[in-house]
Formats: sequence, structure tokens, C-alpha cells
Amino acid sequence: MRKLIKVTEAGTGFIADYIGDNGEKCRDYIIETLGSIVPPESQSPGYFLFIGLMFDQVPAGPQKLLFLSEGENRVRATLTFGMNDDAIRLHASTIYADKANKGFFAALWGMAKRYYLKPAASVENADYGDALITETVISKAINWPHDSIVYQQVMDIDHGEDLKKPELYAFHALRFILAGIERDIQITGKTRQQHYDLESKRYHKPSHGSNTVGQSGAGGAVL
Repeated sequence: MRKLIKVTEAGTGFIADYIGDNGEKCRDYIIETLGSIVPPESQSPGYFLFIGLMFDQVPAGPQKLLFLSEGENRVRATLTFGMNDDAIRLHASTIYADKANKGFFAALWGMAKRYYLKPAASVENADYGDALITETVISKAINWPHDSIVYQQVMDIDHGEDLKKPELYAFHALRFILAGIERDIQITGKTRQQHYDLESKRYHKPSHGSNTVGQSGAGGAVL
């Protein structure tokens, strides 16, 4: 993908409209928006990330994910207000952050009016997060811009280095979300079927051999 256009509510989930790799308009259906935030530390800026959790999953693999937005800033207040604005705009349900950073977590708690603020899982176990990210990347389960901070940082990681260092702020944000999905979210067959039933009723899908003109998203909906 290149750029998100918007996220809108649709029945039991949300629609994400975005520009694809070749400049085409695309549409995907997501269960919910999850975010994470890492405060500025030492010489590294703070960073936030939002990911859409999709209804589909890679066969025998992880749930598919859609990059929605990111931001970085060295000023803590500017970072948190930017995160909060995107959380509201993208209909985020949950934000993950390191609870051990008590001052930062408390400041976020005061802002969390429209979403849940949850302690990030496995904060000290960066190797676990690295394994989750590696599985996600190898299985091509995440659709993300190749010019994004998180993509470039993840792809440039030396797995022999200290994975807990603050310079890997986007890596930490992504592993917080993936570990949170593993800990908190269970997607049942019933949930998926409810989504597919809704999708078939709400969105026209061109039949094979039709002359319908339009661009199709991953869910097959004509845009």
C-alpha cells in the first residue's frame, strides 16, 4: 500500500480505503484498529503506530494486518496528542504502552476516553516480539508502505544486536501490537461468518464474466 484514505464504520467492523502499490484505489475490511506508542528516550524520538486487524488470516499463519498510520516526535506532548487524534480518526479500540514507564502511562490514561489503554505484553522479551514480527513478515501477513518508518526499521534490523535498545522504537511499537493480539484477541469462525454475511449484503460484488467497471479491493468490493 501507499497511503490510507479513510477508515469508516461498517456493521460489525470497519472499512479501510487506501491507495495501493500501483496507485489503484483499494478497500479492505478490518475487525478493529489497534495502536501502540513508545515515548521519546535518549536521542530517539517517540513513535506511535496504528494497525488494522483484518478478518482473514494467512492459511495456517497469522491474522492479516493493514498499516494505517504512524508518527514520530521528540516532544512528548506533541507525540501523544498526535496519537490521540489518529486514534479517534481511525476508530481505534486499544492502545498498548509500557506500563513500567509510570509517568508516561499515567499521562496516556488521562487521554484515553474513546479507547482502551492496555499494558503492552512481553515488554522485556524483545526476542518474542522479534519472532512474531519475523513470522508476520515471512508469511506476508502485513500490508504496509515500503517507505514507512516501521517497514524500513524492521527490514534493517540486525538480529544479533540488542533488540531492546530505544533506537528501535518502531520495532517496539509493532511488537507491542502483535504481542497484544496474541494475548487479548480471539477471532472465532462465527465472527468471520457474521462479517462475510454482512459484506455480501452491503457491498456489490461483480460476478465472473460481468462487464462491471471498477477497481476491486481485497474483499472484492467495487470501489
